[in-house]
Amino acid sequence: MKGSKKVRQKKYPKMFTLRATEGEHERLVLRAKESQLSLSRFPMGCELSKEALTWEDRQQRERAIIQLIRAGNNLNQIATVVYQDEPDDHDSNEGEGTGGELLRT
Repeated sequence: MKGSKKVRQKKYPKMFTLRATEGEHERLVLRAKESQLSLSRFPMGCELSKEALTWEDRQQRERAIIQLIRAGNNLNQIATVVYQDEPDDHDSNEGEGTGGELLRT
């Protein structure tokens, strides 16, 4: 029996590869350190501690982002119309033609 070793069972027998950009890797390393977890355990702790987003959840989030983009575009168009007749010299006519009267009412 001399020379035979008892093989210890691995705590985590399954292994997989995770691909990331340089920036993603840096963020993962930083967040793993902040969480006091190894880089290999951090993603597991994050994903298994909450429920994964469903396809419907991702689609709803994507639609919300698109609506926010459209709202931003509308605001830019409104600002362009309000300020298009404004004189180039902002100091000469304070309060006139700036659209500020719309906000004060």
